[in-house]
Amino acid sequence: MDIISHALWSAALFKSINLKLKKKKEKFNLWWAAFWGMFPDIFAFVIPGIILFPIILSQTGFNLASAISTAQASPYSDIIAILYSISHSLVIFALVFLLIWFIFKKPVWLMFGWLLHILIDIPTHTAGHFTTPILWPVSNFSINGLIYWGESLFMIIDIALLIIVWTIIFAVERKKKKS
Repeated sequence: MDIISHALWSAALFKSINLKLKKKKEKFNLWWAAFWGMFPDIFAFVIPGIILFPIILSQTGFNLASAISTAQASPYSDIIAILYSISHSLVIFALVFLLIWFIFKKPVWLMFGWLLHILIDIPTHTAGHFTTPILWPVSNFSINGLIYWGESLFMIIDIALLIIVWTIIFAVERKKKKS
């Protein structure tokens, strides 16, 4: 799924939870919810892009087409594949979540945006399009998704569902404020 949709789904989850919470200090920060929803893709693609792409661009004489093809070649694509495996693993998520819980002496529930990201990616990433390595580093097992997130039909359904969900959230919020 695209990174913006991940952010919106994670924020929708926590906004829905916020609507149930009574005390303002208990409510979740939706910006952090969105961040954690995007985190796996930021870690796997954005950070290496920011670091590696200028280096590759300078190596290719600032030829953009050449830089893109170089970025898709090993060892650069290998680095992205490793980072993708780390950030899209349920094993790594669980270990980091437990470590953060141990450090802060309480669970950081907003990190469930990261978990939601992984769970959404499992059925929406197909062979050849970054299948989700859910048990990495224990196993390279991944599931060939049902539909590729980049297909027009999926994008239309995703956007329509996001509009419906956020419309319901805003309607419930408005109704709650009136009463």
